[in-house]
Amino acid sequence: RLLSDGMTLRAEAQEPMRLANVKVTADGKALLAPFGVEAAVVVGAEGRQLTLELNRLQLTFAGQGSPALDVHAKASIEPDRPTPLQQLELAVSANLPQWLSQPAVMPGHRLTAGALNATLAVNRRRSFTARVGLDGLAASEALAISTLELPITGKIAADGRGFRFDAPLVAQGHSGASNAQLSASFAPITDEAELLDLKLDSAVFYLNDLLKALAQIAPPDAATDTPAPKGEPAQEAAPTPLDETRDSKAAWDLMPYGTRLRFDIKKLFYTDYLAFDAVGGELNVRHR
Repeated sequence: RLLSDGMTLRAEAQEPMRLANVKVTADGKALLAPFGVEAAVVVGAEGRQLTLELNRLQLTFAGQGSPALDVHAKASIEPDRPTPLQQLELAVSANLPQWLSQPAVMPGHRLTAGALNATLAVNRRRSFTARVGLDGLAASEALAISTLELPITGKIAADGRGFRFDAPLVAQGHSGASNAQLSASFAPITDEAELLDLKLDSAVFYLNDLLKALAQIAPPDAATDTPAPKGEPAQEAAPTPLDETRDSKAAWDLMPYGTRLRFDIKKLFYTDYLAFDAVGGELNVRHR
């Protein structure tokens, strides 16, 4: 329905939009379980300003009592400005056990609880703040990583063609706290494609905790969990043959922009007993 007070025009549905029994397949195989989508949207216009309110966007897999994805957003847009997006508030929450259970992801995983939560706020001064975090993680045994959080602060370029941000990564694990500082900028470069410039600095990073947590979540390996019959040697699984077919296009040509990653990790723990000092380098992928 349309509502107007003479200054503002609003369009909203009397009932949320619903899609049921949506299926995603490839080569005849299901990538996701059947799911439904429910959305409630309000669109407004006042002068040259457009507003969008996404009061609810939920994706729910069949047989589940709670949504696998929950999104809320509010945005203000002025199309005539160099940066049309004037204001944004976004919140996203994903149920990790439900997503990992999907046929194309990691069916049989051992994660029992946890959510990927993300928020983003952009103001009229082109500054933005965000947070990405893994919250409430739990499995059949205590995980090597309990929390992982990435708070972000940054700013969009005045012409709307670039941005920069800083993000301190904090991960609390069995071995201790991993701290890293991620800085990024994106901007056009004269006579060259756009460049995404990333820099990672860390005093200590416990990669061992991350690798162990992934192993704790992964499905049990049937080949190792099922013992061989008594008196018979254990049979090793045949290795997957290497696909040597040439790619039709090089991986670096698939990216629409150049990327440079510089990293400097003072101490990197690969296992509980193996650590590397002064791990650094630069990865540079450019279009020539």
